[in-house]
Amino acid sequence: MTLVALCFTAVMGITLAGYIAVCSRAMNLSNRSFQNNLSKQLAEAGLDEALRAYNKNDWSHWASNPTNVTAGAWTLDTTNKRATRTITFDTGKLGQGITGTIKLRIDNYDANQLDSVWNSTTNYRINDLVGYNGIWYRCIQNHSNQTPGNLAYWAQAPIPWAWSSNTAYVTNTGTTNNSVIFDGSTWYYCNTSHTSGNTSTFSADSANTSKWTAMDPPTFAWTSSTSYTVNQQVYNTIDDKWYRCKTAHTSTSSFNSGNFDQGTVVIAWRWQSSHIYSFNQVVYYNQTWYRCIVSSSTGNTPGVSSDWENALTGMYAWSSSLSYNIGDTVNSGSSRYRCIQANSNKTPASNAAYWSAYPNFSRDWDSGRQYSQYDSVRYNGVRYLSLQNSNYGQNPVTATTYWVGSNTSTASYQWNATTAYAAGDYKCYGGVWYKCTTANTGQSPNNTTYWTSTWAQGSGVTTGSTVVYAEGTIAIAGSPSITTQLRATVASAPLFPNAVAATTSISANSGGTVDSYNSVTGTYASQVNTSTNYSAVVAAGYTSGTAITLSTTAVKGYVAAPSSSTSPYAPLFSSGGSVKGSTSPASPNIDLTRVSRSPYIPQFDTLPGGAGGLAANWATVPKGTVLPTTGTTISIGNPGATTPSRYYYNGNYTIGTASLQYLKIIGPVILYINGDLFITAAGSTGRIDITSTGSAEIHVAGTFKADIGGEGIQNFTADPRKLIIISDTTSTATHFYSEGVYPLIGVVYIPYSTSNTGYYNDNTNTNVYGAISANKITYSGANLNVHYDTQLRYATFGGVDQPYTVSEWRELPVTEQATMP
Repeated sequence: MTLVALCFTAVMGITLAGYIAVCSRAMNLSNRSFQNNLSKQLAEAGLDEALRAYNKNDWSHWASNPTNVTAGAWTLDTTNKRATRTITFDTGKLGQGITGTIKLRIDNYDANQLDSVWNSTTNYRINDLVGYNGIWYRCIQNHSNQTPGNLAYWAQAPIPWAWSSNTAYVTNTGTTNNSVIFDGSTWYYCNTSHTSGNTSTFSADSANTSKWTAMDPPTFAWTSSTSYTVNQQVYNTIDDKWYRCKTAHTSTSSFNSGNFDQGTVVIAWRWQSSHIYSFNQVVYYNQTWYRCIVSSSTGNTPGVSSDWENALTGMYAWSSSLSYNIGDTVNSGSSRYRCIQANSNKTPASNAAYWSAYPNFSRDWDSGRQYSQYDSVRYNGVRYLSLQNSNYGQNPVTATTYWVGSNTSTASYQWNATTAYAAGDYKCYGGVWYKCTTANTGQSPNNTTYWTSTWAQGSGVTTGSTVVYAEGTIAIAGSPSITTQLRATVASAPLFPNAVAATTSISANSGGTVDSYNSVTGTYASQVNTSTNYSAVVAAGYTSGTAITLSTTAVKGYVAAPSSSTSPYAPLFSSGGSVKGSTSPASPNIDLTRVSRSPYIPQFDTLPGGAGGLAANWATVPKGTVLPTTGTTISIGNPGATTPSRYYYNGNYTIGTASLQYLKIIGPVILYINGDLFITAAGSTGRIDITSTGSAEIHVAGTFKADIGGEGIQNFTADPRKLIIISDTTSTATHFYSEGVYPLIGVVYIPYSTSNTGYYNDNTNTNVYGAISANKITYSGANLNVHYDTQLRYATFGGVDQPYTVSEWRELPVTEQATMP
């Protein structure tokens, strides 16, 4: 009996030991699962902190650390363009003997704030913009190692040189408009007076050689022992006059007027006492650029008369009473500055954390710039690598011999773990281009010993794509630590992912078509009923009733509305029309696979101040130059300028009066209207023209109205990214673009209006090529015709706080782990 009992006890012991072992293993597995999940949470929290610092351009230490958390300040490696930080959590914070660590790394941490600083070793090309000794200069002749201040190669910005569509050009009289322009490499002068018409490019206008003649670049200071060519423009600083070379020669020790014409000079930049100048015209006088700020000026000398302001300081003068946002430009003392962190009352010269003395370098592809081999740009959400030198005007999407995108399917451009790479190889990985710095096989581009995502552009700027790495590590007493690494690429959050979007409701009681096209690949007409024609999204967020009500509108794409609160939880959407994809069956009219219950309607703050922002912040907004109310045609902006010019009007501004018919935008501009903006026909037919060199960011503190009596907005660029209309009012007034003469090619953003109809239209002929986002949208007795340009999925706009966000992320396997601090 005792033996049996002993045997039973032994069996029980063995069984219990096995049970305890199983429980122990289960506990370990549970701990490991807990650790793994917690390490991922720490890594994700790290991504949030990295985005905060990148968005705000704020790399400071936490003002007061939470208890039991050690958060070291960001370390900025300016040579390798890398920001790093480590945050540790001890057991007192996480409890139960658990400690944690977050390690962060941001490659190209300053990619959205790159400075264009002049460099003596860089090859500069026409239109390059640099900063030097506090002054911004634009290149007017291809060269290297020519110091800004040498006016044969550089001119102080702004210089109004770019060709513009729908502009009247004249011969060598210098009486109207600029007549010397360039196509990126060659200067021309007008030899036959003409209007450029609706031609979209200079090459189309200059195809007729009787209109334009090529010439050498102008030189802004006559010098001795210099060779001058026929028709070359020369500024003689001795008598402050412009001359045209009429006989090719090499200059002697003193200026010989017999070799030049004076008085019939091609360039209209030269101030002339007999000429009638209009608002915004820019002239060069006494070695200074001036801008006319009255409707009409004759014989009033720049620098003396109040008709003129210094074009480099007037509208951009810094003020301690104004509030500035990122990208704003000011002049302070003898230098020009760019805001790199929002601020007020921060003196530019002594606050380098808030202001840069150099212009911004854009990573976005620019058709007016010339690129070198291995330059990198961003276009339509894709990073491209230049394959050739002298890469000018070649669209990255279509010019495949000049560019290759990081989304390429060509294996030879993609990083592969089994391929041997040599120093100087360029490969794409995870949506980003990398340069091999040390020969290797199997080393991930995330490893900084062998690869870099930064290198000098042809313009001398060290740039690259922003990549964020976040590592979370959790250690539990008695268990090995577990680490999770995340890799994320960063891009601006889209403001217009939808064709038509309302935070409340959308109603259209007539027909029309909502569809899409891609303006990069062709015109809208060429894409009707093709695959690119079916990507439009109509989205609304109303939850207390029907969010989207469409009568007979055809939607080529998708509809997104919240689900009802009762079974069967159908989307709050009603339509007697159709919702189709390119492969949808003929019946039924509503393809349910294209109806979503998850609308995404971005609503980011307007600048300044969000709802009611412009009116509430009017006194502290850096507004620029007041807009005139008289003059048949008022031109604003500077063709070819990189920095927008600012204009404002304090009150309701009406275009279409007897005294003001056309507002012509010939360069990038920002308009602030502290009231209503009305395009009508009250005494004359009103219209806003945006020429080929123009773009407009229009802020309206009141309502935006374009009625059928006027002619609306004619956008000669045919690019909806060149026009954004923003109203941040919370008033109940109605906004509308009821215009049939010209379609609205642009985007409309009215997020806070409390109008019963919101953005309203009652003209069935109105077409929008772009997108509409508003609090409420109503089409009454009018066709809802909105044609969405898919380029808007990646577009950024001034005047709205579009934050940088994660565009793509994944957890890195051990074989691709990144180098962390």
